[in-house]
Amino acid sequence: MPGMGGPPPPPMMPGPPPPPGMPGPPPPPGMPGPPPPPGQFGLPAVAVWPAQRKPAIQPKTSMKPLYWARIQIPNVAPGYPSAHQGPLLWDQLDDVEVEGHVLEDLFGKAAPKPKEKTEEKEKKSDKVGVVKLIDGKKSQNIGIFLKSNKLDLDGVKTIVYDCDCSWEIEALVQLQGFQASPEEELPQLKLHMSTTAEIPLDKPDQFLWDLHLLSNFDARLICIMFQSTFSMMCEEVEIRLNNIKSCCNFLCTGLGLKKMLGVLLACGNYMNGGNKQRGQADGFAIDILPKVKDVKTKDNSDNLLGFIVRFCIKNYDDHRGTPEAALPVPEPGDLEKCQNVDFEAERGECKRLQKELDLVKRNVDKIFKESPDELKEPFNSRMGEFVEKADAAVNELTNHVEECAKKFVECMRFYKFTPKKGKLEDVKPADFFCVWHLFCEDYKNMWKKEQVRIQAELVKEERKKQKLKKDSLKADVEVKRTSVGGIKDKILRRKSRASVSVAPAEDLLNV
Repeated sequence: MPGMGGPPPPPMMPGPPPPPGMPGPPPPPGMPGPPPPPGQFGLPAVAVWPAQRKPAIQPKTSMKPLYWARIQIPNVAPGYPSAHQGPLLWDQLDDVEVEGHVLEDLFGKAAPKPKEKTEEKEKKSDKVGVVKLIDGKKSQNIGIFLKSNKLDLDGVKTIVYDCDCSWEIEALVQLQGFQASPEEELPQLKLHMSTTAEIPLDKPDQFLWDLHLLSNFDARLICIMFQSTFSMMCEEVEIRLNNIKSCCNFLCTGLGLKKMLGVLLACGNYMNGGNKQRGQADGFAIDILPKVKDVKTKDNSDNLLGFIVRFCIKNYDDHRGTPEAALPVPEPGDLEKCQNVDFEAERGECKRLQKELDLVKRNVDKIFKESPDELKEPFNSRMGEFVEKADAAVNELTNHVEECAKKFVECMRFYKFTPKKGKLEDVKPADFFCVWHLFCEDYKNMWKKEQVRIQAELVKEERKKQKLKKDSLKADVEVKRTSVGGIKDKILRRKSRASVSVAPAEDLLNV
């Protein structure tokens, strides 16, 4: 149209590429040129600094991983400031060369068996719906138990057939509790296996069925559980009995204790002098022992127990104030444990052990009769050996209980202890030892304070002796003056004349 410009020119077609070695055509006016190649503009190329400080390692075989939280320190080129503040342990460690082939032999992953992989793939490919018969919560607990203990049917067979007692008793108790209930779960499993055995059971259900098929599983497990806990149960009884026997022996034979009680008897007789009911005593009932500390001095600054403690330490303790000093009364902690002993309960524990052992004997006989020949050993020989030793241990423990009970009665007679009611043989250890526990606890506290005080005095006295010894050594040193006209005097005079004559020469040189 008139007054209108023509149509816009067509876009320029790109020309052919320049031949090798020739520069390309210049860019159109107003358009920027292509970026310069690296190293242009007269600047040197910048070296790329590696980001990691440690070199990459590629083992020759697949290794077991070590699940740590990695710490990486930025690798900074020399001359540049560090990215962290303060020193780091990891900056100060030297690189250690470790033989890679040794680590590969020790911690390389074991090569998987190809047969197992193909079987797993076949199982996965042929996976069909499974049957769940047992309770959902129980099924979940069985699955958790098997995974956490890494246990399968072969492991269970090792436990019950080979008499493996290395498992924790808690795991064995759980395993026993997971058996299929004979009223509900076992009939359902039997019905399924007899009618639709081609449909697989869920893993926990199959595990219960496999347990049912094991030869005398429950009887074997009862024997193994008893064997695992037998020594521990006997040891608990023995510890309690040995403690009360030791305390009774101390109360009857302790020389320091006898001396202390003699001091108390003398003090009591003196304080009760003139009294026809309490004076001139040959002994005293032990129920007075906890009350000795309540007898205060006239100014209430001390008590009778403190006096007795100091008297015994001063007159009978040759190691006072030293680590070799020995407490003349039983340990309060041991006496407190004696209060918890009940001989009737210990006799009942022995009877319970004997009863459970008799059950194990019957189960061992039953297993031997009902098991096939290939499953009799090594269970029968190992369990038979254990039963023989356990039978002797229970008899010995029973005799030990009676021996300690007799020793306790003799100890009470030794102190002419009179029970509040009933016979002496019926007295509980708590009625006798509670008095001793209170008294010995108070005695030990005061005894420790007195020993600390004496120790401080010994240290102070030793320092005083060392000071006196040091002062005496100084006093023995006699300071003598140099005699006039002697050799020393002549040498000193000659040195002084030499120094006077040298001085003027130095002054002349300085001028």
